[in-house]
Amino acid sequence: MRGFYLYIEERMIVIFQCFVSDCMIFILKCVKVKYVCVKKLSHIFSTICIMNLIIQTPKSNKFSSDRQLHFF
Repeated sequence: MRGFYLYIEERMIVIFQCFVSDCMIFILKCVKVKYVCVKKLSHIFSTICIMNLIIQTPKSNKFSSDRQLHFF
């Protein structure tokens, strides 16, 4: 399932809907980034995982466009 992301201050809050198995697969694929699983909200057919990803470029405090995450 395709997700969406939001920029909030200096942290990128990634919110995406997925089944529990897909969510765990994403977490395993996210080893290269520092992530903190903030909260998991259970719903009837899916789970919303809110990942708090701290991704900063060395030259700037803003996020670089190539670090944006997309879910398919």
